[in-house]
Amino acid sequence: MDPSHKSLTVLPQAIPSELIGKIVEKLVERDRPDYLRLSKDTETQLKQCALVNHTFLLHSQQHLFWHMDLDGEQRVARAVRILQASDRVCDRIKSIALDCFAATSNLGILKGKSAKLSSFPLIFF
Repeated sequence: MDPSHKSLTVLPQAIPSELIGKIVEKLVERDRPDYLRLSKDTETQLKQCALVNHTFLLHSQQHLFWHMDLDGEQRVARAVRILQASDRVCDRIKSIALDCFAATSNLGILKGKSAKLSSFPLIFF
């Protein structure tokens, strides 16, 4: 390296949270007509965004956990484990659709997890 050229060190700049929110919102925008259910591609992209850093994680979780479609015992059991492990996830959920046969044993846990979860209606199918 030529000693007459000084190396230029570029320090990473923090991206404002509002901009990260807009980026994540753009990913979800194409699924808006059926907002409750994200496409598999959008879900995968949101999961990848969640791995970038804490700010991307928070914005991605808002969409990943907006609606939970629990259509089998394994999904209900997994949701119960997630909800028991994180109050933050509970704050993201706006609706839950439950298979009434799969959910009967875990319904009390789902409704009792937080005041927020017990305050909105559950959709049974």
